[in-house]
Amino acid sequence: MKRGTPPRRRAPLRAGQPSGRAGAARRAPLRPVSARRSAQNRQRRQVLAEMAGEMPWCQAMHLVPHVMCGGRAVDGHERLTRARGGSITDERNIVLLCRAHHDWVGAHPIDAERLSLLAHSWDNAKDV
Repeated sequence: MKRGTPPRRRAPLRAGQPSGRAGAARRAPLRPVSARRSAQNRQRRQVLAEMAGEMPWCQAMHLVPHVMCGGRAVDGHERLTRARGGSITDERNIVLLCRAHHDWVGAHPIDAERLSLLAHSWDNAKDV
C-alpha cells in the first residue's frame, strides 16, 4: 500500500479553542465521584465505623504472624472485590486489617485466597 501525505487542514487552528468537534467544550466541571458512588461511600463509612467499634483489631494478626502488625485495624478490605462482583457495603464481605496486612494481601493473592482473605467471583456468595 502506498502511503501519501497526511490530509491538509482546511481551517487554521485558533489559540484557546478546542481542536475537536464544535461544542466539545464542557460547561460544567466533571464530578470526581458520582452521586450513587457517594451514597455507597457514606454507607461504607458507617458500616466500617460499626465494625471497628465491635472489633478494632486486625483480623489477620494470627493468620499471618510473620507480618509486623500494629494490631489496630485501620482498613476495611473486601474479600470479594468490586471488580469480582463484591459489595463494598456488605458486612460479610469486609475484613478489618491493619495497613501491613492489607499490603500483604495485595502482594500475595494466592496465599490470601488460601487463608480466605480473598475470594473469587465463582465462589458461593453465602460463603464470602
